This record gives sequence, structure tokens and C-alpha cells, in this order.
Amino acid sequence: MNMFNPATAQPNILNSLRAGGVLKLSPKTQRFFIIQSSRELECDQRQAQRLASDGTLRPAGRDSHSNCVFALNQASAKKELP
Repeated sequence: MNMFNPATAQPNILNSLRAGGVLKLSPKTQRFFIIQSSRELECDQRQAQRLASDGTLRPAGRDSHSNCVFALNQASAKKELP
């Protein structure tokens, strides 16, 4: 499973989440990022915004740094990528 988009060198968000990554949104910078294997990775901001607003992801709370944490909805976890 390829987790990186070769055109942008950014991880594919859904594949990263399925592989154990976490999508977060910083309230200070208003930017999404992925935490995977204890590393912070940049991600496609448009894709993250779309996934967060179309019901693919659901809010899952806040971390200790007040970042918003998102998780896959159960139905979306099984969806195949386009």
C-alpha cells in the first residue's frame, strides 16, 4: 500500500489513518497535519478539509496541545480510495 502521493510527496490521508496515523488540526495555524510513527507529516490541506467536512472523518477530541483530533467514521474505514 502506497501511503505517499508522488506528485506532492505528501502522505495519502486515508491510507495513513488506516496504517495507524492520526490527523490533527492546529487551532493556532488552522493547518492539518498527520502524526505517524512519532513524526509530524505535512498533508494535502484541501483533501483534509474535504474529508473532515464530508463525513469521512469525525471529530475525536483534543490532544494535550489543544489540537483537534480526527478519526475515520466506521463506514469510511472500509471505503476504497478513488
